[in-house]
Amino acid sequence: MTQTVEQAQELVDLAEKKGLILQVGHVERFNGAILEIKKIIDNPFFIETKRLAPYNPRISDVGVVLDLMIHDLDIILNLIPSEIKSLHARGLKTFSEYEDVAIALIQFESGTIANLVASRATQNKIRLLTITQEKSYVVLDFATQDIDIYRMASSAYLMTKEELKYKQESFVEKIFVHKDNPLKLEQLHFINCILGNEEPLVPNSKDILTLTYAYQILDDIHKNIN
Repeated sequence: MTQTVEQAQELVDLAEKKGLILQVGHVERFNGAILEIKKIIDNPFFIETKRLAPYNPRISDVGVVLDLMIHDLDIILNLIPSEIKSLHARGLKTFSEYEDVAIALIQFESGTIANLVASRATQNKIRLLTITQEKSYVVLDFATQDIDIYRMASSAYLMTKEELKYKQESFVEKIFVHKDNPLKLEQLHFINCILGNEEPLVPNSKDILTLTYAYQILDDIHKNIN
């Protein structure tokens, strides 16, 4: 959003003073799967995100926290309606002068634990969000915009023809997701907010909060990074 939290607050204040719409480019907010996941999430115990990619030398002015992890942090903060109780992070340098691998562990006042993993030192591109809650395990793939819900099952069946018994221990639900271009949806939403036809999906106060916690993650990493 900006180089510092103070600059972010100044920008938000300026937009409010001028009566302008300010929208931060968190395009994953408009991923069709994210829009659907809000209907599925139910007081989760554990959330994990993995945003992994090979190293790209073109990105040389920022580390993996502000480049990749901040998008998952934004999503989680908007999924969990609770204050953060504790935050711990670790990271390491592999190819650049910034953190190229980072892990953040967040505990919310509600009891939910979130583990965020970001890497640009991985020889495969992975974009996953998994949610563990009382009656289901949810897997969201950002790349394909697919959602799978795994549930326990206890029904026993008997195949009488050959006396073959089997027990179904779990089943998978495939959630229908309307797949569209997230960048297009983001821009259309921005235009509609300017025209007064829609309200911003996320208030700017949340944008500032996301940036604040991103820098807290960085601070904890820098205390321990080699």
